[in-house]
Amino acid sequence: MHMKAKTLSEYKDLRRAIKRKQDQLKRLQGTMEFVTDTVTGSSQSIPYNKKVISIEGYVKTPRHVRVEHTLNLLLAEEEKQYKEIEKWIVAIPTTRTREVFVMYYIQDYTFEQIGRELHIAESTARYWIHDEYIKKNCD
Repeated sequence: MHMKAKTLSEYKDLRRAIKRKQDQLKRLQGTMEFVTDTVTGSSQSIPYNKKVISIEGYVKTPRHVRVEHTLNLLLAEEEKQYKEIEKWIVAIPTTRTREVFVMYYIQDYTFEQIGRELHIAESTARYWIHDEYIKKNCD
């Protein structure tokens, strides 16, 4: 599997963008109008007794439908890119390099924190492991 350095650098932005889209979809649902109404119907079996049934729900305006559709399309694409980057990171063959990438991208550690956790210098984590792997394996 091949990864572009630019795509990898967008991983953290993708995570934030996905969260924003999810929040926007929740807020959008909160802006829909709640309506109640009644209808006349009957039971499904004999005798067909006429009765009034209360119904309630949310009304989606054309704007709600359009915005929800667009947000869902964007969210699906961003989640796809996000998962591709995670697959690439998980597939890194050497344990130490994979640990650095997982800690930096997925766990959101700084290189200083990675160095402390792995008992290596910050510069080793940043330049000799992270940057060198990107130079050799990314466009």
